[in-house]
Amino acid sequence: MLRSARVCKLKPATVLLTMAAAMVFSPCLEIERYFLSAGAFGNAAIISVALIYTLITILGMLFLVGFTLSGLHRLNLHFMEHHEKRITGTVLILTGVIGFFGG
Repeated sequence: MLRSARVCKLKPATVLLTMAAAMVFSPCLEIERYFLSAGAFGNAAIISVALIYTLITILGMLFLVGFTLSGLHRLNLHFMEHHEKRITGTVLILTGVIGFFGG
C-alpha cells in the first residue's frame, strides 16, 4: 500500500510562487516534476532540489569535458594546427554558401 505524503496547507500565493520558481529553475520538463513535488514541502525543499540539480549538472559537465580532453590528447592534430586558418575559412565560406542557397 502506498502512503500519501503529508500535505501542508499553503496559501495560494505560496503555491503560485513555488510554481513560478519551478518554471524558472527547471530547464526541462523532466526535472520540473521534482520542483513541483518539492513545492508541497516548502521553500527549503525547492532550494534543496535546485542545489542538488546544479551540483549534478556541474559535475556531469566537468566529467564530460575531462573525458573529451583525454580523448583529444590521443588524436594527432598536427595537420589541423598547421592549416587551421585555411580550415576555418573554408568552413565559414561553405556555411555562408549553404545558408544563402540552401536556407
